[in-house]
Amino acid sequence: MAILEELNLGHRRIAHADLALRMISLAWYPLDYFKLSFGKRDGFVIHAKMISANVIIDKRVNAPSIYHQIISHSDEKTKQVLLKGLLELTRWVPYRFIRPFFSAQLMGLGDGHVNARIKKLAAERPGFAPYQFDKKHIVVDEAWAEYLQRHQYMLIGFTQWHLLRFLQRNNSNVIGLSEKLSAPGIRKLANAKVFWSSFLKGRLIKCIYCGDLLQESRISLDHFIPWSYIAHDRIWNIIPTTSKINSAKGNALPELKDYFEPYSNIQFSAFDYQRSQNNPELLEDYHQLLQTEALMEVDYAFFKEKLFLEVSTHHRIASAMGFSKNFRVA
Repeated sequence: MAILEELNLGHRRIAHADLALRMISLAWYPLDYFKLSFGKRDGFVIHAKMISANVIIDKRVNAPSIYHQIISHSDEKTKQVLLKGLLELTRWVPYRFIRPFFSAQLMGLGDGHVNARIKKLAAERPGFAPYQFDKKHIVVDEAWAEYLQRHQYMLIGFTQWHLLRFLQRNNSNVIGLSEKLSAPGIRKLANAKVFWSSFLKGRLIKCIYCGDLLQESRISLDHFIPWSYIAHDRIWNIIPTTSKINSAKGNALPELKDYFEPYSNIQFSAFDYQRSQNNPELLEDYHQLLQTEALMEVDYAFFKEKLFLEVSTHHRIASAMGFSKNFRVA
């Protein structure tokens, strides 16, 4: 993926440092934003956390890539420390990536001699492997560069499919993995906005977190279990709050003992209103949650039980993954 990004910029001579930075940039969302595991032996997670600790990442849909945000960061010391660690971590990767092209020649060779042998073989047979080596760079063969760019979408899909299978092995309890391979797209909140705006109209409803009265025209929609874990916009996980509270909560998990009861109450009240208005499109998400077609027969006890089973399970897994927990308003 890093090679393809560089080729699309017209670069066939690519520094190992740029490859390393692009690799960690591509891994940042899965590793740090979505808190996925790449396995116990993974070394990238340390560097992903270092980026988060030192760079204020812009996660908006149209924000610059993570790579460009790191490159443009003003703290040169942070960049140098990050790059030093990444180069150490990835020092064998450019060689081992093309090892299969020379498997016959490398058979029986000691591991400590493999890199030098690959470098020599690539230089002796230009164009046989995708690239050869020049100091601290790889140089992609011209014909290979054209081939890789022409088929890049197939190659990206192939790579992401294998990455998804890898992540499934290391994150077996996590939902929405296919949505967590890269930066999130535009949220689909149109139904949620209609759902809550119509319910709040003419009612005195307080924010479950801070107790402020909510104004239908000025609400901010909060994912009770953070979107960065749950990766969907189903209405049963969305509640109205203020912009200030939503910003403060961020990707934190709410304290269930403080907030589940009011969350369940406001959810059921809005659900009850929408079913009385016979709005099937706005109730679709509740069929999945409650696992019943007889929504008109659902009482609060049944609703609360189903909601707690769903939310508490996600809360427990997200907490184990490293999401900040126990959010509460002082």
